[in-house]
Amino acid sequence: MKFALLATRDLGKNERAVAIAIAAHANHEGNAWPSVATIAEYAGCSERTVQRCLAKLVQLGRLVVSRSLASPPASTGW
Repeated sequence: MKFALLATRDLGKNERAVAIAIAAHANHEGNAWPSVATIAEYAGCSERTVQRCLAKLVQLGRLVVSRSLASPPASTGW
C-alpha cells in the first residue's frame, strides 16, 4: 500500500479511515489481509460502509485486490 493515497483529496473520511485500517494491518511488503469486520472495527464504521469504501478505493485505483486461489477462497488480500 502506498501511504501517499491518504493525502489525496478525492477520498472521503470513511475511505481514508478504511485505507488507514488496511495500512495498519499491512506486512513489510505492503500486503494486508484483514477481514471486513476487522477493518470496520478499526475504522469505526459498519461492515457495509467498509464494503462500499473498498469498492470505491478499488474503482479509483487506490487499492488492488488479491484473491486467494484456494478452493473455497480463504481470504482476500489488499
